[in-house]
Amino acid sequence: MGGRYRYTGRKHTLRKLGVALGALGAVGVTLCVLVFAYVAITDYRPGESEKITPRGEVSAALARGVEYSIISADIQASYKDKDAVSAAMSALGGTLVAYDFALVRGVDQSTAATFGADMCALLSDAMPGYESLFAADTRVPFVPFGEKRSWGVRRGLLTMSRTPSTESVRLAFTAQEPYFKQLFLSDVCFTVARYALPEGQLAVIQLRLPPVGENEPLWNDRLTQLWGFVKTEAAQGKHVLIGGGWGRTLSDIPCPEDFAASWTESGEGFVYSANVELAEIGAADGGAAMRFVLR
Repeated sequence: MGGRYRYTGRKHTLRKLGVALGALGAVGVTLCVLVFAYVAITDYRPGESEKITPRGEVSAALARGVEYSIISADIQASYKDKDAVSAAMSALGGTLVAYDFALVRGVDQSTAATFGADMCALLSDAMPGYESLFAADTRVPFVPFGEKRSWGVRRGLLTMSRTPSTESVRLAFTAQEPYFKQLFLSDVCFTVARYALPEGQLAVIQLRLPPVGENEPLWNDRLTQLWGFVKTEAAQGKHVLIGGGWGRTLSDIPCPEDFAASWTESGEGFVYSANVELAEIGAADGGAAMRFVLR
């Protein structure tokens, strides 16, 4: 009797353990479904074309035959506290004011990664006399990978200039990853800021393409879209200047017809139309800098 009782007791214990594990599994699945549902409901869904509201009042005018400068930089640092973010943006602003145009990627807006500090506002404050144009390329409530602080990511591209833009727009790359993967990735885009010229216009384009990785066809589709756009701009007689994150070294990227490219030893640089004349290019903090003349 004692042996049969002990055997029955073990079966009962195993049955209870199985029920408990099953309940835990059901809770885990439910949580996963709820997380995906929340991310899907709150997913940032920008339109194919969205106007960008400028910040800051400036009045400097562009002219032909004058040398201008532009810098492209990527913010990739992590910070120990909010004061460190403020100090870093003040220092970065002190570097960027040496240029007429600044293209900055990885700009966070009041997220956990910046302890609530708004990098866009901090840079604008550190650069009086510049217009700022911000466009988000990442707005997700939860990132399960790749972020030290995974909750709440609002990040994007910032274009700064001493000259007021006449029009600025965020344009989405239409080629995307599969839906469930795209939920946790950047909504890759490029921005176009247009500036008046005597009898013409300068279009400054900033982009941030993810590294090519294993999905080169997707990267190629996005580049094809970009080249189609800039060729249309140039065909209208506009001066076109493109900088940012290319996703691979610029020296490995073929330029469209009637465009040229210049890059640093690290492979970062700019692409520009035939009516933009290169004066100098070199490495700069976190990217590349170029001096050019509008012809």
